[in-house]
Amino acid sequence: MYTPSQYLSLDESLLLWKGRLSWRQCIRTKAARFGIKSFELCEAETGYLLQYRMYTGKNTAMYPGPLHGFNDKTAKVVLQLMEGYLDTGHVLVMDNWYNQLLLTRYLKSRCTDVLGTISRRRKGIPHAIKDLNPKQLERGVSVGRHCGDIALVAWKDVKLVTVLSTYHQH
Repeated sequence: MYTPSQYLSLDESLLLWKGRLSWRQCIRTKAARFGIKSFELCEAETGYLLQYRMYTGKNTAMYPGPLHGFNDKTAKVVLQLMEGYLDTGHVLVMDNWYNQLLLTRYLKSRCTDVLGTISRRRKGIPHAIKDLNPKQLERGVSVGRHCGDIALVAWKDVKLVTVLSTYHQH
């Protein structure tokens, strides 16, 4: 009965767990560094949890077969969490662990825009961005390219940051 706002956020979370588990995780950037990992889809405005999936280990068959034609485990996590939210005009905000050009194009074809950071080492990134040398760039310098209907911008802050977007407001 709840209708989320336009912006959705996808990330992983860690539930503090001090017991023994074969699939207990350590994520040093989280407040609870050791625990049970989950992938979560939240409404960005309120933080309301819409969907989640527990991570049960690298060798488990969390998603056994292809999902919407994707065999990549990361893409399957995104697509399963977005089930029921595609084709409704949402903007999905993700970090570079989830973002990839092929998945972004698929989400765009399903009326879902994508916004977030992306690794320059990902497949299909234009050479003008992939081959940038962070040591040769001064702070504040940016390089932008279009890859079809996807905009990519890399700029030098403290580090070189690359952002991907299919969402363009008028």
